[in-house]
Parts: sequence; structure tokens; C-alpha cells
Amino acid sequence: MSNHIDIVNAMYVALPKQDFETFAKHTHPDFAVVEADSLPFAGTFSGMEGFTQLVTKVFEMFSEFEPNVKAMAAGDDTVMVWIDMKLTGRESGKTINVPMIEVFSFEGDKVKQITPFYYDTDAINAIV
Repeated sequence: MSNHIDIVNAMYVALPKQDFETFAKHTHPDFAVVEADSLPFAGTFSGMEGFTQLVTKVFEMFSEFEPNVKAMAAGDDTVMVWIDMKLTGRESGKTINVPMIEVFSFEGDKVKQITPFYYDTDAINAIV
């Protein structure tokens, strides 16, 4: 379990740098991110190609995208991350802080799926 937390930490370090090579080495061949239907970046993004499409969409919408990790908890094949996400809409210039949980599902030592749960998708939509 602690190894899974180490993997998630490494992924959080790699993402702001857009270090997709480091991020990818921790993902399963069937990796996917599933975003809520109520978001402007909704959908299932499969593989690293899909993930880079998602990151591109997010960085086009937000000039500031800062995850502040508050805590992590691990089970046998899952890591849950509590985040206070600071977002600034690129067009609106408005900034919000949104609590969220990201669930990392593992198969062995590889992340198979990331499912984010946002506390307030309406607030996110309002600043895009």
C-alpha cells in the first residue's frame, strides 16, 4: 500500500511539469481517467494519448491549476487523495478553490484508472 502512495506522489510531481514520460511509467496499458459528465472536460480519456488530450483541455480552460494535496489513504488496490484544487478560469480570470477526491485504482503496481470527484462542478463551470 505505501508503494501505491509513493507512485501517486510521483505522478503528482510529474503532472505540473507535464512530465508525461514519468507519469506514463506508472500507468497500466488499459489506463483511463473518467471525468464527470457535468464538466466541460467530461468523458473517459483512455491511455496516455487520451490523458494528454485531457491535460491539454484543462490547461486551455484554466490559467492556474494548483492541486494542494491534503491527505492520502490507501487500501489494497486503491489510493484516495483529498485535494484542495485552486483553479483560475483563463477567459474569466476568476479563481476558486474546490475540494475534491481523486481515486486511483491499481492493478499490481500500475494505475489502471483515476476517477476524480469534485465537490462543486457548478463552481468550476461558472469560471470557465
